Amino acid sequence: MSIYRQLNTNPLFKYLNEDELKKIAEIEQSESYKDNDPIFSLGDRNRDIMIIQKGTVAVLIINENGEEVNVASLPEREIIGELNFVIPVRRSANVKAIQNVEICRLPYDKFTELLKSELVVASKIFTAINNSLAEKLMRTINRYIEKNQ
Repeated sequence: MSIYRQLNTNPLFKYLNEDELKKIAEIEQSESYKDNDPIFSLGDRNRDIMIIQKGTVAVLIINENGEEVNVASLPEREIIGELNFVIPVRRSANVKAIQNVEICRLPYDKFTELLKSELVVASKIFTAINNSLAEKLMRTINRYIEKNQ
């Protein structure tokens, strides 16, 4: 039997069973944000990974004129910060709440300690991160193609 069978709808935890989810629950933090509250900012060094539990967030970049431009809106169940979790670079965009948002935050230090000690969980989490990044890349490519046809 494959360990990569989807067991729930959470994009980061979709392959985790109940016992593995309990281990995650011990380290996750719930946070609430109001409209326009920053979740993180361009250049931040924070490597936490987050899942949108409720609401929508805006992903904003700074254009060549120094203006903030909305490049994406991420709805419930999207993962935020997975690339920065894997590759240690500064945050590449501003992310702000649109209306009321609830986030599940996995602090980098605690999450990496869990993954080091639970290799099957780590395998499932990194598979889910890979899926998420591939889906985001495909959406971006499709938007680019549609825009330039």
